Parts: sequence; C-alpha cells; structure tokens
Amino acid sequence: MSSTSTTHEEAKEAVAGLFKSIWADDLGWTFQLGNEQFTIPASNPWARLVFRHQESRQYSLGQSGGRKFKRRATAFIQVFTRSGTGEETSAELVDAILTGMEGERIVDTTVCFLDVIPREAGADGKWYQVTVEANFEYTETK
Repeated sequence: MSSTSTTHEEAKEAVAGLFKSIWADDLGWTFQLGNEQFTIPASNPWARLVFRHQESRQYSLGQSGGRKFKRRATAFIQVFTRSGTGEETSAELVDAILTGMEGERIVDTTVCFLDVIPREAGADGKWYQVTVEANFEYTETK
C-alpha cells in the first residue's frame, strides 16, 4: 500500500484492519468478515463486515501507469446484540464504530471515510441489529 495509490484489495484490507482494531482489539468481541466460516456466539455481541463497491471514475489522463481512478465503496457493519436486553449495549458498540471511522484517513493508504451512518434494523428473533454503513473512497493509479 502507498499514500498515492490503493488497490481494491488493499482498501478492503485496510478498512477491515481498522474495524478489527475497534471491534476485536478495543471492545473484545468476535466478528465475521464477508463469507468466512464463523460460529455465531450464544449470547455475546458480534458483528459481520461486508463490502460493496459503487461507482468508479477516471479523473486523470495520461500514459498507462499514471492514470488516477477514484473508487467508492461501503463497508456494511452489522452489529448484533441479544434481543430484549435494551439498546444501551448496541448504542455503545455503534458509537465506538462511529468514533473510530468518522472522518478518518487510513495511514499509508488513500482510504478516506466520507459518511458513517447507523441504521437501526431492530429485533429479529434472538438478535437486535444495527447496520453501520461506512462510505469511503480511495484512489488507485494504474
């Protein structure tokens, strides 16, 4: 990774690393990344992180190797807490994600967060869910 160009995979790895530092390292909970094998905890909070890329546009001309592309993507972070236990734990977890991502630039990359939006989905059986949509952009040169 560099501070002038970040690839698709490097951007995902950088965002996942930042999320891991917030969720697993700081808060101490488990999470599922994309389509990895995962066992849902019996009652502890947990999260799932998936990525969806959006539009991409070329914003410079020139020779191959020097063209810049602006990429946009969203990290969807589904936060699950036990239903029927109130919203306090969920709110604390979501606030930690917002604090850790809003307005952040990831060092040694071109990744920059734009909007980080919590969306309450509510209870569904055993789990109460809030999905945090963390919109970010990065520049790839090729």
